[in-house]
Amino acid sequence: MNTRKNKDLLDILRWTEKTYNPNLFISLQLPFETKTDDRDCFERNLWLIVKRAEKNLLGRHWVGKHYRFVGFYELGRDDTWHAHLLMACDDRDQSKVDAAFAAAGEYYKRTRRTGVAPDICIEKITALGGVVGYCIKQLGLDWLTHINSDRVFLSEELFDHDSSRRQSLLH
Repeated sequence: MNTRKNKDLLDILRWTEKTYNPNLFISLQLPFETKTDDRDCFERNLWLIVKRAEKNLLGRHWVGKHYRFVGFYELGRDDTWHAHLLMACDDRDQSKVDAAFAAAGEYYKRTRRTGVAPDICIEKITALGGVVGYCIKQLGLDWLTHINSDRVFLSEELFDHDSSRRQSLLH
C-alpha cells in the first residue's frame, strides 16, 4: 500500500470519527426475493427500512429529527447491493436501536410481501479503524488515489434533510 493511499484512508477515518463518532456498525442486506443489482432500487428499499427504524426510535414526533450516520454501499459477491451504516448512540439506547431496526425489518416484510425480513446485523464498534477500513474497501482507492465517492452517503442525503434546518440528535 502506498503512502498516499495510507494518508487518504487515515483522512477518511479521522473525518468519520470527528464528524459522526460512531459506536454502532449496522449491516443491512435485502431478502433474497428483493435483492437487486440496481443501486437506485436498493437505495429506495434502504430508505424505507431506515425511515421506519427512525420512526420507531423517535416516536410520533420523529419528523424533522434524525439519528445521523454515515453509510457505505457495497456490491456483494453475488452482484447485489447491501449497505453498512456507522451510527452513534448512547449505550443505554443500543437496545432501542436493535428493537427499532428489528421492527423496521418486520414492517418491510409485511409491506413488501416477501415473507422474509431483511438481514440486519447491529454490532458495537470496538475498533473504529478496522470498521471504517472494512467499509471503505470498495471506494476504489488505488495507486492513483482515485476514489469512487458515490459509494458513501450521509443520513442527510438519504433523507434529503437540510442539516441547517433540522435538529440532529447527535449535535
